[in-house]
Amino acid sequence: DRQPWLERLRALIASLSAHHTSAVIACSALKTAYRAHLRGDDPAVRFVYLKGDYQTIQQRLAQREGHYMPASLLDSQFQALEEPTDALIVDLTQPPETIVATIIQALESAKSWKNSRSVVKCHRDCLSQRQNTQEET
Repeated sequence: DRQPWLERLRALIASLSAHHTSAVIACSALKTAYRAHLRGDDPAVRFVYLKGDYQTIQQRLAQREGHYMPASLLDSQFQALEEPTDALIVDLTQPPETIVATIIQALESAKSWKNSRSVVKCHRDCLSQRQNTQEET
């Protein structure tokens, strides 16, 4: 049932790569096979695993409003999860700014990362805009 979704994401990744366009795609590719399919034969595709414990994620899900995934699915998500061994692992309990900075630093230092400047610029702009918004309130 996930195959059409995986195919659409893989097509998007292939299109972005063909146009030398960097992007950040957020999804729950829980299984190793899903991530392998999304990566295809593109060595520039990188995965970031936002790792967190059950209780933390359960609390965050309970606080969400209007999200498509109900908290009742968390058990099955943890059961299905095959933790990646080839991803940047980031502790999701850190503040968002720290998470973004960790990811940017890792991407900048990865020698095989293609077009990382545009991803880094996007993240820095987004982070800067978020900080400016917080300062205005």
